[in-house]
Amino acid sequence: MDQSNIIKKIYNAINNRNITALYKCFHSKNLSALANREQYINSFEQYNLDIQLKKLSIVGQDEEFIVIKDEINTRKKSGAEFKDNRSKNIHVLAKDNDDEWKVINSNIIGITLI
Repeated sequence: MDQSNIIKKIYNAINNRNITALYKCFHSKNLSALANREQYINSFEQYNLDIQLKKLSIVGQDEEFIVIKDEINTRKKSGAEFKDNRSKNIHVLAKDNDDEWKVINSNIIGITLI
């Protein structure tokens, strides 16, 4: 299985405003995601976004971690004021308790308005 599919699942969950599907993509030790659950819920209530994955590549991998870089365009379909943007992101995947690769950490490494 292509481990990068988890990144596609994250963006699909956000596009569909599906908090349950989104959190199935996060590692149980992803403290940032756990702390920001309410923020995701509030965002889903405020915005209907369209995220388009433009680039995705695995930039490193060993038996413990996979590092993925992506580039996405995020545009508002409806909702509160939002600035459409293009971001570059780094995601670190690790195997979780269910032996599935999940996102343990993510960071935006660049963002521009579009």
